[in-house]
Amino acid sequence: MVQNLARALGTHGAWVTEYFPERRRLHALAFWMDGQWIKDYDVDITGTPCEQVIDTQRLVHFPDRLLELYPNEPDLMAIGAVSYMGVPLLNTDGVILGHMAVIDRRPIPEQPRVHAIFQIFAARAAAELQRLRAEADVREREEKFGRLLSSAMDAIIELDNRLHITRINPATEKVFRCRADKMVGQDFRRFVSREDAGRLLTLIAELDGRPEGQQSRWIPGASPLVVRKANRFPPRRRSRDLSSIGRNIPP
Repeated sequence: MVQNLARALGTHGAWVTEYFPERRRLHALAFWMDGQWIKDYDVDITGTPCEQVIDTQRLVHFPDRLLELYPNEPDLMAIGAVSYMGVPLLNTDGVILGHMAVIDRRPIPEQPRVHAIFQIFAARAAAELQRLRAEADVREREEKFGRLLSSAMDAIIELDNRLHITRINPATEKVFRCRADKMVGQDFRRFVSREDAGRLLTLIAELDGRPEGQQSRWIPGASPLVVRKANRFPPRRRSRDLSSIGRNIPP
């Protein structure tokens, strides 16, 4: 994207960054300059043209004489920058995710066409950055959930909308006396009595009718677990079959 942006506007450089407000820093996700990638570029925005972009949350364009405005900015001096144009990348809630900018050793004309092309690329970059942030959030939640699953002493089983097992924790292997690779992908009803399978289906139907945030229920009392045909055994003293079930089946 940044290569195409630099090519479309005829600039020496272009980059997309991620913004970290607590440190007032920008980290380049992609920085194309003079026909090559600049790796691991990270900058404090204080006293830079990028600071105006972040603080005003609008497009900032210095079409010429950039070093006269920022004579003490070493990166601009090293590049020999003459012009700069930057725009914030916002999510749908108006929160700044980062910024996109181009820089050149020649003046960048202040023309509606130039601004329009730049804004089109910025809109694409903002959407992509928001997608990457969302994926990172999902991965972080998955990692936290995985750590909770692994450390829990109670058996925890995740089911899909067909009641097939998608994930279990180590405690489940002990309670059911069955390895994870023998359980994951299997219909959960294979591992419980017919009566308990019916109770589970009834419970799911009930939970589906509840408002979001109230789709959980504690079921007191224990019942036998069936791991293999004609192989029944009681649950451990402190564990309960179907004792606490939350409706969290992915679409």
